[in-house]
Amino acid sequence: MTFNQFKEQIMNKDKDAQCVLKCAYVKSGALDKDGNVDVDVLWTALEKHGLDNPEVKNTFTECMKSAGKILTCDDVATHANCFSSIFKI
Repeated sequence: MTFNQFKEQIMNKDKDAQCVLKCAYVKSGALDKDGNVDVDVLWTALEKHGLDNPEVKNTFTECMKSAGKILTCDDVATHANCFSSIFKI
């Protein structure tokens, strides 16, 4: 499955895909028990894959903050849009 296919499943409210992403956030330490997303943890992972543009980081950070908490699997769809904006997907 490609990233685009995975994102499409998330955006189309595929419960399994949304829950996989939420679980990945938890396992990576990017999501705490109160639903707060630690953008720095996510950005560190993105930097490891070659994304190190400060302007893009600011855009991503603002998007993730405005997306709100992730309390349920459904909440990850809004956050997926933030990844789309930085990868131009």
